[in-house]
Amino acid sequence: MKRKSKNKRQRTMRQTEPASTALKIVSYLCLFIGFFSFWGITQFRHFDNTRNGVSFFFLFAFLGLLLCIPLYILMYRTVPDLKEGKSVGKQWISNLFGLGIGFFFLTPALASYVNRTYLVAPPNCGAYKVISKESSSGRHQEYYAFVLIDKEEERLTVFKPFWETLNEGQNITLCLQKGVLGYEYIKIDK
Repeated sequence: MKRKSKNKRQRTMRQTEPASTALKIVSYLCLFIGFFSFWGITQFRHFDNTRNGVSFFFLFAFLGLLLCIPLYILMYRTVPDLKEGKSVGKQWISNLFGLGIGFFFLTPALASYVNRTYLVAPPNCGAYKVISKESSSGRHQEYYAFVLIDKEEERLTVFKPFWETLNEGQNITLCLQKGVLGYEYIKIDK
């Protein structure tokens, strides 16, 4: 029987060169932004308490993707492995994809944090009618109150003890305050 040669396998391994330091740094940057975007997940509950929270999220998610494009261009122009057109492997492509996803979620989370932390207008408090209340199902329940504000239905995330005291048709006091990014943040006055 003829013995198989290992030459082909050895040749393949020799053709793969180690990544440059710049490529490694950029890979770690992608990893850091990906991990930091997990913090963004904790900020998502505040989108419900932002007026027009869905449009706020998608606007800043789109801006996050636009911010990612110049970073991609900068990486392709400065990282030697990418600049010279070397084969960098599937791991690098997944890092770039992860960076884009990270910016998609991180930018709205940071915008939400900034908008509700830096308020530029005095609070406008008033009584608003509760239309309905609901809770999510699953392991970690969320509690929602649907309130009529300026003839528009807004969903608010509330804590369970407060949610249990709410009734449909009941008036609750809410304070609307404009944030630095132009969106109103809704605070529940207890």
